[in-house]
Amino acid sequence: MNKKYLALLTVIGLTIVATVLLCGVMTPARTLTLTDGDSYTRTLTYRVSMATRLKIRFRYHDDYLAFRQGEGGGFRAADALSDELQPFIRQAAEEAGVAPRDATVVRKQDKTFTFTAEQAGMRYDPLETVNAVFQLYRNDLTLPMAPHELKPRRTEAELRRAATLAGEASTSIATSPANRRHNIALAASKIDGMQLLPGASFSFNTVVGPRTEANGFRTAKVISDGEFVEDVGGGVCQLSTTLYNAVLRAGLGVTAATHHSLPVSYVEPSRDAMVSTWQDFCFVNDTDYPVWIDAAVEGDSVRCTIFCANRFAGERVVFRSVIVKEIPESDYRIELADLEAGETERIVRAPKSGFVSELYRDRYRGDALIASERIRRDTYLPQKGLKLIAKSSASPF
Repeated sequence: MNKKYLALLTVIGLTIVATVLLCGVMTPARTLTLTDGDSYTRTLTYRVSMATRLKIRFRYHDDYLAFRQGEGGGFRAADALSDELQPFIRQAAEEAGVAPRDATVVRKQDKTFTFTAEQAGMRYDPLETVNAVFQLYRNDLTLPMAPHELKPRRTEAELRRAATLAGEASTSIATSPANRRHNIALAASKIDGMQLLPGASFSFNTVVGPRTEANGFRTAKVISDGEFVEDVGGGVCQLSTTLYNAVLRAGLGVTAATHHSLPVSYVEPSRDAMVSTWQDFCFVNDTDYPVWIDAAVEGDSVRCTIFCANRFAGERVVFRSVIVKEIPESDYRIELADLEAGETERIVRAPKSGFVSELYRDRYRGDALIASERIRRDTYLPQKGLKLIAKSSASPF
């Protein structure tokens, strides 16, 4: 239906062809016309009789609907709409009505948003319409039918608030070798521009897929069993960690996040999210609106951004990593090696203590702390040192 019709009142025209006769006498046939004032019209023929001065019968074929005078003097329906009258009046009300239209948002390839405004609908109540006719009963009657506005579920203003930058995080890859950079960029390309609908879950392993050579990933260092070793897909944990921090800032619900066995250099303790064949990073869109995810390598950084309804609008959010306990380590792992002449041993790596850490999310309004939430508590293993012993000086026993 054209927009101009939405501004018009749906008019019910009741044309009385002859004067109502005395009580108990049936009038000639009359016409009831329901119209939207322009293009929509439905008509039926009926008769009116006065059974008493306090009662009017609306007759369609051999079917009557009785209206009795109420306390305020107007006529009200005595019963529900009858079987034959109900379909006609209800269908007219439904056909004249207009469904509401929700606002929409589309994210284009250039990552800008396009919005379509919402449009209110209109509903007409059949029984209210018929009641209104008889409350104002007179010859040549025309009166407006009472409309009920139907509001859309989504407005453009709501969607504009939902399509805002709510979470962002970046980490440095300045010292990363080429293969590691490649793996991070490849994984980021699989996430970049993704939309997550309300109630949907994000799984890093599902979106990025297996880290295999067949899928384009290369060999780089990973942490395995408390040691740094070479493996296919090394470096993608930095992407999952960066995305995890953006998700935390946006306030979305994290459903799976696991720390490394050893601390990593690119984030503070308890702010990492490792992924592997057995471990995943997952979160859910627990808002009422879509979530958009961007991920990309930008120069010497990997950056992740979350566009969604901002749960912390007007607040300053600070993440606080706290070491609550140290786990000391002083031992060395010994390996035999060919060393320089006269060199009996060489320390490759000093022992590193482990620790227990906690992560907090502090929220401020102005300078006032309004909430402090402990996000997680983790234990990072101590790491033995590595000492090389010259093979020539090693004891045979």
